[in-house]
Amino acid sequence: MPSAESGPARRWGRLLVVGAALAAGAIGQYWLSEVRQPQWAAGAWALAAALFVLAYVLGHDERALPSAAADRVSRRAEWLLFALVIGTGTFFTVFRLSQFPPGLNHDAAWEGLYALEILRGEPYTPYVSAAWGRETLTFYFRAASIWLLGPTALAVILPSVIAGVLVLPFFYWWARNMFGVRFALVATLLLGVSGWHLIFSRTGWRSDFQPLFMTIACCFFIRGMLTASPFDFGLSGIGLSLALNTYNGARPFPLLFVLWLLLVISQSWTLRGFLRRYAPGLLAMAVTFGITIAPLGWYALNNWEKFNARATALEDMTGVLSAVGQTLLLFNYRGNGDDFFTVTPGLEYPAAVFLVFGVLWGLARIRDERAQFLLLGLFVNALGGIVSKPNMNRNIGMMPFVYFFVALGVTYFAAQLQRLVPRVGRVAAVIFMVVVGGAAAQATFAQYLGANRREIWGYYPETTVLGNYMRTLAPDYGIWVGDTPFFPRDTMTYLMYGGGDPMERHYTWVDDVGMLLRMPIQAPPGKGMAFLIENAGKGPTVLAELRRRYPVHTAVELRSPPDGGRLFAKGILVPPDAAARGAQAPAADVPGVSAAVAGAPPGKLRQPRGLGVGAEGEVFVADFGNERIQVFGPDLKYVRGWGGHGQALGEFAQPGAVAVGPTGEVYVADTWNHRVQAFSANGKFVREWAPGMYGPRGIAVDSKGSVYVADTGNNRVMRFSPTGQQEATWGGKGDEPGQFVEPIGIFVDSAGTVYVADNGNGRLQWFTRDGRFLGQLAVDGWKSQAYSEPHVVVDDKGAIWVTVPSAGEVRAYERSGKLLKTLAGEALPGATFETPMGIGLDAGRKELVVADLADKVVRVPIGK
Repeated sequence: MPSAESGPARRWGRLLVVGAALAAGAIGQYWLSEVRQPQWAAGAWALAAALFVLAYVLGHDERALPSAAADRVSRRAEWLLFALVIGTGTFFTVFRLSQFPPGLNHDAAWEGLYALEILRGEPYTPYVSAAWGRETLTFYFRAASIWLLGPTALAVILPSVIAGVLVLPFFYWWARNMFGVRFALVATLLLGVSGWHLIFSRTGWRSDFQPLFMTIACCFFIRGMLTASPFDFGLSGIGLSLALNTYNGARPFPLLFVLWLLLVISQSWTLRGFLRRYAPGLLAMAVTFGITIAPLGWYALNNWEKFNARATALEDMTGVLSAVGQTLLLFNYRGNGDDFFTVTPGLEYPAAVFLVFGVLWGLARIRDERAQFLLLGLFVNALGGIVSKPNMNRNIGMMPFVYFFVALGVTYFAAQLQRLVPRVGRVAAVIFMVVVGGAAAQATFAQYLGANRREIWGYYPETTVLGNYMRTLAPDYGIWVGDTPFFPRDTMTYLMYGGGDPMERHYTWVDDVGMLLRMPIQAPPGKGMAFLIENAGKGPTVLAELRRRYPVHTAVELRSPPDGGRLFAKGILVPPDAAARGAQAPAADVPGVSAAVAGAPPGKLRQPRGLGVGAEGEVFVADFGNERIQVFGPDLKYVRGWGGHGQALGEFAQPGAVAVGPTGEVYVADTWNHRVQAFSANGKFVREWAPGMYGPRGIAVDSKGSVYVADTGNNRVMRFSPTGQQEATWGGKGDEPGQFVEPIGIFVDSAGTVYVADNGNGRLQWFTRDGRFLGQLAVDGWKSQAYSEPHVVVDDKGAIWVTVPSAGEVRAYERSGKLLKTLAGEALPGATFETPMGIGLDAGRKELVVADLADKVVRVPIGK
């Protein structure tokens, strides 16, 4: 009811200020997220904040946060409204689950593959170092789901969906204990209909469970503070442990309870009085936490480097000041994610507006211990992003706290309406909250579930269609597929799983489908051959030639969605009898697709790739197109060569790189034989090794003789002893520091630093010899496409020289990323090049040696 001491003019004046604050905030958010005018938005938001402060100062009789004690709602009404809110949130979590997500994310597919390993008897471990380290708790949930449903996309995401539903009642209970029934209903509704909650209930990631377990921990902790019950505190300890067992972004979370308890003691208690009331409960929390965290803690203590590898790799990825700014803008301007929330805000329009006002109210009531708890929750859960790269998935722990503040913003304006509007204030407040909830629901539905929903990067619908189709082919066909970055291999591998080792690919991945016309292809015994190729680039040309070579075939087309969607891939199915007869003779020439030249004369190169420089200036070239190694003297005149097409020892299938060791041994990345071969300097075969590599395209040797291989198809780097014993492995597919997308060139400098051309991510990364991430720099022009196979060397002054084939350039960088020099081939008299790929350093002559895709090698002086 309106205050008796407030006159009508004063009430209407305050109401005008409150309305102006909300209007200014709404306009500011519109300019920020819809129109993308940050300067205008900043002005509007500054005005909104000033008006909010004025309204707060004027409203001296209504500044307090909502009180659970003063909230009187009948039990029957509460249960009815609770059911309505939970039902609405559940609807948003499961509605059109078969349509959204439209495909299976590659990280989720990897979790499905590990779950399959669990079902095959993989020994228990709370953490695995594979794929840059992952907690395994949620993999066991997915194993149970796959056991029930089979290896389907739904089986991977269903545990996440269940977690998304379960978080809602615990969130309600937590909010009810802090601020009362009305607030809890508003907060739970806004969370349940949010896009953030919807997305991260359907990704199939282990982080999807972090909000659930964090909410359980906070729910029972707050209840324990009210009841002093050891049982409540014990359940909180279990929830805290489970949160840490989901995702490394939860590791700062325990700080919340420590910091907040210290604040509470310093403000409201004597230490003796606090311990008398809460010591048994906090001890119960510590005991349950200690018991349930023990397996993960034991692993961490005994494998600290592996356990902390991902966190170490992510440290200082962005820079603290920049990361703080990005964190502040995550929810209102740019989600900054690699998947899902990329350039869009983390919150839909209505929620983004009220978040700011909710935080302002919390800051204004900073002396309230409840506000302190929520503000600390935001801060602690932002730390993971601040020390690495803030985005909506890495900062997923902020989600429950964000929606507390969104609800506080809504509650503040509803309270003003109830207080300031004569006679119908209560009704106006209820209508206001219903309208806000409806607007939030409509915004989420339109973006994610409606007929005209926006496309969301990260779900790979084409790959899901492809993987499901490949599974039907696997019993009867050998499968060759590739030539597009939109076919993540983990998704295909999971979806076509039919038994055996889950990590084993039951298909042949081809980065460059032109190789299907150059490499020997043989169907598995008794099976036909299936060729599935992207309907873009050189794919149609290659497919036309395959149809000519295998005239007996069935043509196939793949669309996404399958019922009349975009045609993204085509293929042919060659039956077993036709596959056994083999291909017809290749065409004399296929435009845009080169073939190996049999019997090419010595010294004649065809599309050379990597090269190495010996101690005396000899140049060893991976003659990719002629499938041999050729050696040239310091004057680039032919000296000797060896090899030829085949799979026998000393033969090659399109070698991609060559390196010379300190004792003169020559190491070759025999790309499509998936192995490394070692030779004497004169070409005598010494040894080979092939420990699960796939299409290696880069190789380097350090001063100790250790051999480093860019295992391109497996997106990793491997280190071997000179005799081929595997010593270290690091990487995995992704764009985090230490991860790769199709790494190509590799080089080791005199200090033992390993440089890797992370081609698909458009960057150079460098590491210690054991794979610890040290730094990175972006290289414009590097990307996953045909003939983008860059290499790297470092000179004695520390300049990093890289080839950029797509730009026809050789560049020198500092580690800081500063571009020192650009060499364009046409501007170099006597040493021109068109498409530089391999690069070596002749330190004695102060020259670079560059392999040009245009069938030559050139020397380029770089001066003193």
